[in-house]
Amino acid sequence: EGYTIAATCLTQLERHQDAEAMIERALRKLPHNYDVLVDHARHATRRKDWQEAFRRWDAVKDSEADHGLGLGGAAQCLREMGRYDEADEIATEMCERFPTNPWGYAELATIAAARGDLEGAAQRWELARKRCPFFATAYTTGAEAARRVGREAEADEILGAGARLLRSDLDVHLQYARTAHRRGDWPAAVERWALVRE
Repeated sequence: EGYTIAATCLTQLERHQDAEAMIERALRKLPHNYDVLVDHARHATRRKDWQEAFRRWDAVKDSEADHGLGLGGAAQCLREMGRYDEADEIATEMCERFPTNPWGYAELATIAAARGDLEGAAQRWELARKRCPFFATAYTTGAEAARRVGREAEADEILGAGARLLRSDLDVHLQYARTAHRRGDWPAAVERWALVRE
């Protein structure tokens, strides 16, 4: 923790080179420590050095301690490099190995959107909601995906389901209220903004 927390502090101070040097020191002393490997990968991800980040996330995913974070990071890097088939394969593996980790499903949907497959993205967000029903992002981003393929009523239904299930999630409630507001459905908007205040 002495290394990883120090690196986080240096990052917050925008001393990125010093933070990277701190993590490199930790890696030399603790080459198999999961937290150090994750921090090392995150630093390359923050720099958007996708090739290097992929190499680092690959080391995380090969760690016995990994619970899907390495697979998710590797898939993100491949997506950012436009290597969608490979990204899809890794994200699918993440979903199969860690079916209760919602971020694998989120990555699958994000890959579909990056490909320009908006219908596929909407379907994958639906799968995320089915497999991980308490994952707020599956409702907010899933509703946006439905909206992007012209299914405004479905987007409203998705947010409504999220608002009922995730009663304390402010973002879901805000988007649900904004949908009614944008539509000019003032009675529904009044009720939904009351839920936001509540």
